[in-house]
Amino acid sequence: MHEPLAPSRRSVILAACSELFEHRGYYGTSLRMIARASGMTASLLQKYFPTKESIIAAFVEQAIDEIDAFVAILRADSATIDDPHELLRHVGEALVAMLDKKRGFFMTWMMCPELIEPYRDSLPHFLTAGHKTLAQALSKQTGLSFEVAFLRVRIFFGAIFTAVIFYDHLGFPGTREEAMSERLERVVESVLCEPSWKEESLALM
Repeated sequence: MHEPLAPSRRSVILAACSELFEHRGYYGTSLRMIARASGMTASLLQKYFPTKESIIAAFVEQAIDEIDAFVAILRADSATIDDPHELLRHVGEALVAMLDKKRGFFMTWMMCPELIEPYRDSLPHFLTAGHKTLAQALSKQTGLSFEVAFLRVRIFFGAIFTAVIFYDHLGFPGTREEAMSERLERVVESVLCEPSWKEESLALM
């Protein structure tokens, strides 16, 4: 029986995997590449992660913790921040931070869904864990119907996800750090755009 993998070494391995998966893809990354990027031999790496599938399982475990932490922030903000612009900016910044730490994992999720499918029931879903809570808060703050607020929240999450996960691959100009705050502000403004809340809500009744 192998001794437990030290948390620091585990973090190094998963960080190396995330970087490689993001830029080379899951199927274009070998265990030997991961070992080299982690600063260890392939035999030592395989002592703890014998296959790339075992690394995906570790990524899922990490992602569950990250998503749970993000949803906790979302719920706290929705209960305490009364201004819709401030609420969306704060939630958006937390979402960007969470996604940015796990770009390689989420890109693998999107590009190779067959790898994540066995764990799908274990992963909290934004749709059920976060969208509804944020939509309820926006509906209360703006007068939008819940249905309209919910749709806009889904667009909000989707736009940020695309901007973070596929930023470099879509060829956006500038560095991710420099452009992300501007892109987030534009997404927030689009979610809270005119026509007025009451007119739009009434039109959909």
